[in-house]
Amino acid sequence: MKSRGNLSKLITFLVLCGFLILAVKQGNIIESLIFSVLILIFIAVKFIFNKI
Repeated sequence: MKSRGNLSKLITFLVLCGFLILAVKQGNIIESLIFSVLILIFIAVKFIFNKI
């Protein structure tokens, strides 16, 4: 169970880094902020579902 949690954290971190790199390449700060908000919502939803 613990390894699964670590794996999901790693995947989330990799996705976050990927979006960050894409946003930097695009050079659009507003777009990167929107992506950051979407990722935070995704993490929050995942956290809530893990608690249930």
